[in-house]
Amino acid sequence: MLLADGNVGIGGDPVRLLSRARDLLGVEGALLVETGAPGSPSGPVRLCLEDDLGTSEEFPWALLAVDDVPPVAHEAGLRPAGFWKEAGRWFAALVRP
Repeated sequence: MLLADGNVGIGGDPVRLLSRARDLLGVEGALLVETGAPGSPSGPVRLCLEDDLGTSEEFPWALLAVDDVPPVAHEAGLRPAGFWKEAGRWFAALVRP
């Protein structure tokens, strides 16, 4: 089991990230990913981090709403095995087809 807690957007390309994570899965493994709420935006964005020391350079990120997980998972060679909400956060379990 692999957990991508709030990080499915790393690199700005969820299909690429999930495809690479799929390659780490055992035969009966699952990816648990945090997603956005239903109806929230999906797609690439550019972010920067800010703290007391300043602001980082912009970097690529992606947003992925729970309703947009099935086609992204399919393109990454995975299938959704379940969705749930816990403590106000949305999640998906993805497995090999």
